[in-house]
Amino acid sequence: MDSIVSHLGISVPNALGVVVSASILYVAVAAVLRHWGRRMNMTASTGTIALVTLVGAIAARATLGDAPTLAGGLVAIGTLVLLERVFGRWMPAVRQFSRRRRTGRRGGPTAVVLMVNGEPRHDELQRAGLAETALWSLLRQSGVGHLDEVGVAVLEPRGGLSVIRADQHLDRRLLTGVRGAEDIPDSYFTDS
Repeated sequence: MDSIVSHLGISVPNALGVVVSASILYVAVAAVLRHWGRRMNMTASTGTIALVTLVGAIAARATLGDAPTLAGGLVAIGTLVLLERVFGRWMPAVRQFSRRRRTGRRGGPTAVVLMVNGEPRHDELQRAGLAETALWSLLRQSGVGHLDEVGVAVLEPRGGLSVIRADQHLDRRLLTGVRGAEDIPDSYFTDS
């Protein structure tokens, strides 16, 4: 009976340790995902999936300490849910305030133009940490068979790629806040 209790229960100091561990690891994993998140969404290779899985497993094991218990797991889950609820509500406002202070305006560019007129913008690819071969893969997934078909390709904030065909026209408002939109020729816009 004592072995069952030892697998289920947790002492108050151990519970506090789980809360502290979960909080620190939440911040660490959130920082990793914030830094690499968009790139990981774009090119979820086997290596990327393995990395995310290992980071999650290490974080989970470190959170629960030497002797994981049911109560410890529940404390960890409760802590993570609480942190996500608090930071999920407050972080967008903090990021927007921080961005406004840096740029002097509300919001700021989140999406970026990666291609114009079938030509990749190598500086933006490098800045996004995206290899040209990954861009080709994303274009194929969008049904592009030849680079001449691409008028504009925009890397979206969550890692998706929006492709506007060369024979389509754009409403300029759709590119509000997109970094590099000023490099798109006027001939692509309906209001030109």
